[in-house]
Amino acid sequence: WQIPVLLSIVYDRLLRLQRAQSDDNENENLANDENIAQQQQALLNDIRSNYETHVSQWLQQHQLTDRDMIDTFGKIRDEWMQPPHSSSWLEIHTFYPTVPQSLQQCRGTAALVTTKQHRFATALCRHAGISESALPDERIYGLGQYTNKAQVIHDYLQRANQAMTTATTTTTQSSNKSRSGSDDSETAESSAVIHFFEDRWPTLVKCLADDRLLQQQPNTNDGSQPFGVRVQFYLCAWGYCTAQELALAEAEPRVTVLQLDQFQDLVATAAAR
Repeated sequence: WQIPVLLSIVYDRLLRLQRAQSDDNENENLANDENIAQQQQALLNDIRSNYETHVSQWLQQHQLTDRDMIDTFGKIRDEWMQPPHSSSWLEIHTFYPTVPQSLQQCRGTAALVTTKQHRFATALCRHAGISESALPDERIYGLGQYTNKAQVIHDYLQRANQAMTTATTTTTQSSNKSRSGSDDSETAESSAVIHFFEDRWPTLVKCLADDRLLQQQPNTNDGSQPFGVRVQFYLCAWGYCTAQELALAEAEPRVTVLQLDQFQDLVATAAAR
């Protein structure tokens, strides 16, 4: 719902700028045209950089809340998805190329965290060919089902740690029982990676600042080598990124800037490790 609000803000601000400029038509010349272009670009840059502030001010101006907007958009979408127009809303929403196929073929544990409400996100995934076996309904986290994305990542970190602790303990016990002078018994993997793909730099910055997402190293309590679960962060360059945000991401050691044509191969190889 924030995108239409931002479009409304841009339209209103540009309209006011044009009206102010029309009051000075007598002095209109090439230099003034260049100044107009600079003012328009400055306006767009300001809205892009401070969009949360602008959205908050818009809500206050219209005496509305986030909940009002969420409920209104949900109601309109629900009505739109009723027969005989049930497929038209789905048809106008398309995924970026290869993304549905990547999720469908992912051999790891895929999860989707979105600001769309769960019922709409699920419908879009199924319409795009992403099956429930590849991405179950319970691993689609819609608006209102999570506090923030960092919390979801932390939950998966804890699950991975628990699974690795169990696997390491089981393997160690099995190895001790079967050991007869050789040390070539199978051992659990010493590390695991959670790959987090995000298309908004501000969201990624918040996750990077969350100490809970640093590499986890639980105690094995049996003298074995400690293992770890880490998070690999990716900024999807095909999303809402500006050139400045891409530069900041490039300079961040914990972040990999990912192009769309790299996504499918990365999902396949990461899951196979």
